[in-house]
Amino acid sequence: MIDTDKWGDKIDELRNAARERGYSIAQSNPCFEVWLYYHFYHNKPDFDGKAGSKAWKNFVNQAVPGGFDSSKHPIYLGDANRNAAYTYETNDLGAPALATTQLFELGERLHGLLKHKLETARHKLPPLPH
Repeated sequence: MIDTDKWGDKIDELRNAARERGYSIAQSNPCFEVWLYYHFYHNKPDFDGKAGSKAWKNFVNQAVPGGFDSSKHPIYLGDANRNAAYTYETNDLGAPALATTQLFELGERLHGLLKHKLETARHKLPPLPH
């Protein structure tokens, strides 16, 4: 998993090295918080500053009541996969476009392994606020 803002001009080098070793890369643009956002929302966000990772951290904390809680919100992995896949597109360089992420590709693999546990836990919680 890589963030566009952290890896910058090293991304192509990293992708080539991963491909040579049989690994996959899942990139978020500009940052990991894009992935967290898609746990709850189906469409790309419209907010000023979405090109910067600091703005995303604040945006996600405001968009998700109480902020993203890593102890309970991963149960929405299936939603994140669907939402991120729905909005995913690439830019002219073949990388994720702004406000999109490839993490659904990894998330789909994990969801296949954890589906029963995630769904059981999810049914114990109230519905998501939207």
